[in-house]
Amino acid sequence: MKEFEKIAEKINVLGLINSKLSVPVYQRPYTWKKSQVFQLLDDLKDAMNTKQQSYLVGSIIVYNPTNEKTEIVDGQQRITTFSLILWSMDYKELGLKHQIFNHKESQKNIIQNYITINE
Repeated sequence: MKEFEKIAEKINVLGLINSKLSVPVYQRPYTWKKSQVFQLLDDLKDAMNTKQQSYLVGSIIVYNPTNEKTEIVDGQQRITTFSLILWSMDYKELGLKHQIFNHKESQKNIIQNYITINE
């Protein structure tokens, strides 16, 4: 039972994005469309405009079996979208920079959402 001692930890998105993240093969494709991206961007904008000290992005569950890569168990859609936002701001070394998305649906949505964010 010792390997499961750490139950939860509160970290900021930058701390998570800076870790070596990976999307495991059992995860579903990246399915977010423009409407979800717009909602996230609107929420972030509202948080900035109201000068909130923090913005809760919801629960993200990760698993780190080897201490090399942190697997995203839940929250892949949000983390992928945060990566796209960072990449559009020229922070290309953050987020899922080494992740290969093999699903055609993921590839299509990543391209479309990257364009949407840049617009």
